Amino acid sequence: PAQSVREAIGFIGFLLTGGFLLVSLRVQLELARVVVTPIALGLLLVARLSPAGADADALSALGRVHISLATLGVALFALASAMASIYLMKDRSLRGKRFDTMSFRGAGASLESLDRMGHVLVWVGFPIFTLALVLGAVWVSRLGASFVRIEYPIALVTWGCFAALLGARQLWGWRGRRAAKLTLAGFAAALVVLAIYLVRRAIG
Repeated sequence: PAQSVREAIGFIGFLLTGGFLLVSLRVQLELARVVVTPIALGLLLVARLSPAGADADALSALGRVHISLATLGVALFALASAMASIYLMKDRSLRGKRFDTMSFRGAGASLESLDRMGHVLVWVGFPIFTLALVLGAVWVSRLGASFVRIEYPIALVTWGCFAALLGARQLWGWRGRRAAKLTLAGFAAALVVLAIYLVRRAIG
């Protein structure tokens, strides 16, 4: 993932798909295929169509670790967001009493299970992403580069969303739809950061 933005996005797609397959070994997630498959395909298409990028041989070890950890953290957030999306779709069907085949085929994943899996993924991904941000700040400082770049505050928004999610869950018992929506908001901010890097790479 430290080689280029293309490789980082492809790696996120790989981890998203692999994580889904691992989770599916324990819990039946028929509906997840409808969510994960197009997301993974979209990530791979974006990776394939994005510029290859310059040679990263000059990238320091600190930079490589920062980028790799950030990519791993975002991949875990992506899988948590997939669980959140499935939760909201299934919850909407239940509330509207639309017991369609797509939502309840192979009903092995209850709303509680989806909520719990999403929480575990965020709980694992958050310290990884936090460490990536800290190392990124150290890396930028050592390079003597400016911190005035639009993606930095947006990355902090991503961190803030997931920090708020974990805190609200612990302090006020946030579960269900509120937790799912905040998970999606945090991942959306992470996608904006990736989009900025892609655009910057495309225009040189």
